[in-house]
Amino acid sequence: MAIYFDLEFFVPQEDRQTDRKMKCNPNKPEHILLGGVFYQGELGSRPDATKLQELWLWQMKEFDRIDVTKAEQQLLQIINKIFDGQAKNGVVKTVGIGVSRFDLPALYHRSVQYNLASDEKLYERFFGGFPIDLSLAAIGLLDNPKYGLEPVPANELYQNFGIISEKEPGSSIWEYYDDELYGLIENRTRSEVLNLMTLFQMIEMELTT
Repeated sequence: MAIYFDLEFFVPQEDRQTDRKMKCNPNKPEHILLGGVFYQGELGSRPDATKLQELWLWQMKEFDRIDVTKAEQQLLQIINKIFDGQAKNGVVKTVGIGVSRFDLPALYHRSVQYNLASDEKLYERFFGGFPIDLSLAAIGLLDNPKYGLEPVPANELYQNFGIISEKEPGSSIWEYYDDELYGLIENRTRSEVLNLMTLFQMIEMELTT
């Protein structure tokens, strides 16, 4: 069993103009976990939108845009339960694009901030599994290997494997949240998870045939 997933964070205006490639820093409390989309199933599962689990800050009972602390903690508790549930089936396998360098560390650091368990337990929960980072798995499979051994961006992966995607830059999520366009955030992330499930199948086929 595996967890395919993609997270979205909000970055406030004052931190959007930095020169850093990754503008989001989960250790900053003002960088808010908005939620994400999750699929729990067998590795190589066919994309199925009806089986996606969508968890968002604005779905939480305690949601308040002025102070999201309670809602974010509630959201993280649900996500932690997903990982705990999978751990009962053995080693937790996680699949995503950038999952090993952002999504899993983000969940760990955010859960530590809210004291959802001991640091040791949280480390085991998020780093004790088997991450399958498609941005790394595809290295060497690209038609144009311009990235060398660097992680391959999502749009480059989709284009290389012929997956139709109109993935907007991450900054669009921040603007959607500013304007309370929650449905657009949900749609974008839902499509992302379905695409990465297709991408996993294609990369696996390339590597095993």
